[in-house]
Amino acid sequence: MPSRSWIDLPASPAALPDAGVGPAALSQLTHQELDPHHVLARTVWAAPRTDGSGEVRLDSSFLLRRDGDRLRIIVYVTHQGLRP
Repeated sequence: MPSRSWIDLPASPAALPDAGVGPAALSQLTHQELDPHHVLARTVWAAPRTDGSGEVRLDSSFLLRRDGDRLRIIVYVTHQGLRP
């Protein structure tokens, strides 16, 4: 599992309640080896709206760097903002 880097993730779990969104669960993960040191991971998360009106889909991408046996996040991109 990738370790969290110095980046403060803007769509972190702490931001979800303020946007009216419950805990997110990973629903899809794909990855592409870019070179021996880098991997591009694309994720889709599903999170329930706290008002019960459905789910929110959250797409994000991670550029990961191999560091020995570990993967380290070096870039994190969300593909849409959270809307209350």
